[in-house]
Amino acid sequence: MPVRLATRAWTRHAVFARRLVPCTMGSRRRPRASCSRVDDRVGTSTELIFCFLVRGSDAPGAWPKSSKGAQHHRANRHDALARSLMTVLGRGPERQGVGFAGASAVLLFEGGRRLPSAHWWLLGPEFLEFPRPPNEYQVLRRLRQVAEGEPVRGASLVLQEETTLEATTSQFLRRFGDPAGSLLVLLDEGHAGLPVSGDFRLQQMAAPAALDVRRVLCVLGCPFAVPAAREAALEEGARRADWGTLRLALGRDGELTSKVAARLLAWHRCGLLFPTLGGLDAEARGLAEWRPREERICSDAQVSSWLWPCPAPFGQDLDGILVHFVVPVCAPLQACTPDPEHEQAFAFADAARCCVAALWRASGAYRRCRVSLAFDCGAVVTLFWRFARGLAAAEFEVLSALQQAARQASEERAHEAPAPQRFHRVRKALVQWALSDGTRPALPYTPEGTVELKVEWALAPLPPPGGPSGLEGGAAKTPCSELAAVLAEGTSDVILVHFPRQVGLAEDAGAGARTAADTAGPRNGGLPWAFRAGHEIRTAVRGVLFGDRYAAICLLQSGLLAGRGNGRALLGQVLAPANRRGDECEWTDTD
Repeated sequence: MPVRLATRAWTRHAVFARRLVPCTMGSRRRPRASCSRVDDRVGTSTELIFCFLVRGSDAPGAWPKSSKGAQHHRANRHDALARSLMTVLGRGPERQGVGFAGASAVLLFEGGRRLPSAHWWLLGPEFLEFPRPPNEYQVLRRLRQVAEGEPVRGASLVLQEETTLEATTSQFLRRFGDPAGSLLVLLDEGHAGLPVSGDFRLQQMAAPAALDVRRVLCVLGCPFAVPAAREAALEEGARRADWGTLRLALGRDGELTSKVAARLLAWHRCGLLFPTLGGLDAEARGLAEWRPREERICSDAQVSSWLWPCPAPFGQDLDGILVHFVVPVCAPLQACTPDPEHEQAFAFADAARCCVAALWRASGAYRRCRVSLAFDCGAVVTLFWRFARGLAAAEFEVLSALQQAARQASEERAHEAPAPQRFHRVRKALVQWALSDGTRPALPYTPEGTVELKVEWALAPLPPPGGPSGLEGGAAKTPCSELAAVLAEGTSDVILVHFPRQVGLAEDAGAGARTAADTAGPRNGGLPWAFRAGHEIRTAVRGVLFGDRYAAICLLQSGLLAGRGNGRALLGQVLAPANRRGDECEWTDTD
C-alpha cells in the first residue's frame, strides 16, 4: 500500500515536470504529423480572403463523425462556420460561377487555453466542390477529414513556427508574397461604416482617385465578435508584414457572420469593394479625402454618399416597409426532414438557409421580414419573426421545427373539410394548402398596397453600375427607379421578393417520382397564392451567383429594410435590368 501511494505521487510529479519542458520545435505544442502538409497553391491566388476566428478546437473530436452526431455539435456553434464556408466557397446551387470573382477562407481556432493553434487552415474555392449543393453536415464532415489528416482537395494546413498571434499573423501574411496593395480588414459593428457610394479624391486633385488594391483579408469572429486584444494583435502582425489595416462595419447593429460575408462578397463581385477600401486606406494615410458624389438614384431625389445601410435595432424596427420573401422548394412538404443524408436533403438545406437569411440576426430577429416556402405539393409555409426567437439558426433545428409544423398541420387537415382559405398556425408558422383541383390559398394583402419584385438570375457577371449599359445614372428606367417611384406614391407597404423556381434542382429532386397531387404547386413560376400584386418589377441582382438565394436575400435585405437614403443608394448599385429572354427562369405571365 505505501509503495502504491509513492508510485502515484511520483507519477504526478513526473507528469507535471514533463509539462514544464519547453518544446524544441519552437512552437507551443508538438503538432500532429498531418498538420505539416502545406500546399502553396491553395488560396494564394484569390483576391478576397475571409479569416474566421473560430470558437472551439481543431481536433478531430470537435467535428461530427456521423449524421446523428451533427445534431449534438452545437457547443462551439460550428453550424455558423458551416454556413460561412458555404457562403464564401460555394459555387451556387445549379451553375458554376463562370466569370465571377472567387474567394478563399482561413480558419484560426480558439480552442484550448492558447491562441492561436499551431497551424492555420487555408481553404480554397475547390474545398466545397460537391455533385450537389452541400448541407451543414457535409461541410463539417469534410472539415473532420482535414482534422484527421486526410488529403482533401482545396485544403492546406499552414504550420506556424512562432508563439504569439502577432508573429504568426505576420508569418502567415508573408506567404502571399509582395505586400503592395494588400489590406487586412477587421470587421465589427463598433467600427466606422463602409461607404456604399461616393468618391475618394487625391489631395489637390479634382478627379476621382484610382487607388490600387490587389488583395484583402477580412477578419470575422465565428460566431462571436473578435475580442479587442485579438484585433490589436492581428493589426500588429499586419504592420510587421507591411500590410495596411482598416477597421470597418456593415451597419451599426450586430449581424450573423455568414450574412456579413455574403454581403461583402457580393459587393466585391459588383466591382465596388476594392476601390472603396483603397480610398479608405489612402484617406487613413492622409493621401486622399472622401467626397460625397451627388447622383440621381430616382427621379425625385438626390442622394449623396451614405454608409452601408442597416435596419433599426431589434425592438425599434416596427415601422416601415414589410419585406416578404417567397422561396420555391423543389420537394413536397411531406418529405421535409432534418436528415442530412436524405435524397432531397440539399433542397431542404437550401430552404433552411433562406429562412436564416430572412429572419435571423445576431440579436433578436427581423420583425419586418417574412419568408414563405412554396413546396411542390402546393403547400405554403410562412414563417414570421417569432419563429426565429429562441431557436438557433442551425440547419437541423430549423428543419426539425418545419417538420413538426408540417406534421401537426397535416393531422389537423385530415380532420377538417378541405378549403383553400383554411390555414394552420403551428409552432409560430402558418401552413396553407392548395386543393387537388389547383385552387390556391389566399394572401392577406391588398393588391394596390403590394409590389412584387421578381428576381432573375444572371449566368455571367452583370455590367457594373454606370458601366457599358449606361442605365444607372441615365434617363432610362431601372428597377431601382421603378421601385422608388411606386413607393413614393405612399400606397404600397409590402414588397414581395419572389425568386424563380430552380429548374436544375427540380430535375435532381426526382420529378418522376411525384404524384398527381404535386401538380398543385406553383410550376408556372407564379405566386403560390390566388393573388396578383398591383405592381410587378423584374430585376436581376449584381454580384450574386446563379441560384444563390442566400446571398440575394442578405443583399436585398440591407437595402429594402433601410428605407430612403443609404438603402436607395445600395439598391441603385445592385439592382439591374432583368434578362428579357426568359430562358433562364421559369417565369410566365399566366397568373
